[in-house]
Amino acid sequence: MQIATIVLGAFLLIGAVGNVYAAEIGNTVWNDANKNGVQDDGEEGISGVRIKLYNGNDVETEKTNSKGHYKFEDLDAGHYTLIVARETLPAGCVATYDRDGGKDGKYSDKYLKIDDEYTHADFGYYCPIKTIYSATTVKQVSPKTGVETSMVSGIAVLMAALVAFVAYKRQIFVAKK
Repeated sequence: MQIATIVLGAFLLIGAVGNVYAAEIGNTVWNDANKNGVQDDGEEGISGVRIKLYNGNDVETEKTNSKGHYKFEDLDAGHYTLIVARETLPAGCVATYDRDGGKDGKYSDKYLKIDDEYTHADFGYYCPIKTIYSATTVKQVSPKTGVETSMVSGIAVLMAALVAFVAYKRQIFVAKK
């Protein structure tokens, strides 16, 4: 019984401290004003764009900051795919660059090793200036991958809550002995 308590305590301590050898990935979504696929001086980042990071069926999201930068941290080694949530881009933006050359707002199958810090996952978009009185709006939809992500995310949250509840109850039971 004491061994189980020690193992559980170690597991919880590692979870609280975090993975000190974790990988990172990220960089910039920018307005490619001259449509050349290169972030030139004066071409600003696009803020508020949601980036989805997939590792199998696991998904995380981040939004770009005021300079168009984003970063995912504390990642395990593995294959990752980044997808720009097109619906969060300004209306009318057209892809001019992504790291794998597809110009589809998707960077597929980047392998990260433990302790990797990959800062070249950039996305360029030409975003023309629209007049306020534009009669049409363009609805953009992100590409999909894997199982329905909202269902997977919901199941993951429920499983995490169940594990936490069982660990808590187990801790109380062990303390009473």
